[in-house]
Amino acid sequence: MDKRIAASPEARVKLFTEHWYKQWKTISDNHQKNDKKDFDFEVWREMVNEVDKSHFLENCGSETQGSFTHSQPRIHKDFTEILDVKIKEGEADVITKTEYETRYSDSFLFFKLKLIDNNWLIQSIDVHANHPHTLMVSDQHQQEIFSKCSESAPFLKVIDQLDLNENILFQHGRKVETKRFGEGVTEINTVGNLNLQTGVMSILDIGYDFKDFEPLHIKVKPGQYKVESLTAFGKSIGVRVLFSDEKAVKWYAANTLNGYGIYTVDAGNLAIFDAGDLTKLTFAQKEYEFNKWSRVGGTQLITLENKNDCVITDGDGDGSYPALWGVNENEEIVSLCIDFIILVEENENEVLYSV
Repeated sequence: MDKRIAASPEARVKLFTEHWYKQWKTISDNHQKNDKKDFDFEVWREMVNEVDKSHFLENCGSETQGSFTHSQPRIHKDFTEILDVKIKEGEADVITKTEYETRYSDSFLFFKLKLIDNNWLIQSIDVHANHPHTLMVSDQHQQEIFSKCSESAPFLKVIDQLDLNENILFQHGRKVETKRFGEGVTEINTVGNLNLQTGVMSILDIGYDFKDFEPLHIKVKPGQYKVESLTAFGKSIGVRVLFSDEKAVKWYAANTLNGYGIYTVDAGNLAIFDAGDLTKLTFAQKEYEFNKWSRVGGTQLITLENKNDCVITDGDGDGSYPALWGVNENEEIVSLCIDFIILVEENENEVLYSV
């Protein structure tokens, strides 16, 4: 095992890169010699674990043991250069770029390191398709679309295929049964308070970039608002933000400027966040928070730009899910609810309704 001391963050990143690539090259060459028989992931995991123990803090690792590619390694000692190093109070951020000579896209690695007993060790590595310091949302894009958000924007009717009721969904201790998951008991959990400093909100799968980012058409009053999640069958089956103690009596689509209140999930998560102050948010910051959440999952408050300005949940994995504004008798917003379409049935008109 390579236990060499690294006197600088750059030295540690270089040692790790060389060690990891050496392991990859060894097992890849052996696999080729054995006529490409079934790949031995058990051996690969042991080899990666050896690398991780040599270069990472205790209980941290590269998280590369679960996948393998023969054509192009994720980390390459010959095509990788260090672009940026920032050191502050015993912690460091290092950005590298791997520029392949083949058709493969370039990739950026964002290392976080800590100084322990005069030895720099890696805490985490995040992979990016864009430079980690690239802004998620440009100031120009934000100004163009946010000017169209308003507290007085009109409500949009929920699509005809849905007849959902937040009050039926959010009941604590209810025995439920579905064909897919069997029997279960619902549980309402308080997640914390969502910090909405601007009141401009967005709902998005934040596992990817914000290329198609749009805020909700309706803006709410800035403030701190209680978040509740509903679980059953070991899953999150609903999440909501409460703007009032009142119960909703009617629901509208929580739509974006060009949407109709249905949100597609491709990376297994859906987030509700304050979108009005994201002009300083970089890919690195977003990925760090997202990856930290993904190691635990469930429903959590995370920080994108301002503390606890985002609630993220894994719901029922990939799919498309409705978001609803709940209103009182005076058509005032009292809640924002996402239903993961688990406690529903379909009637003779092919309409999904809450059960």
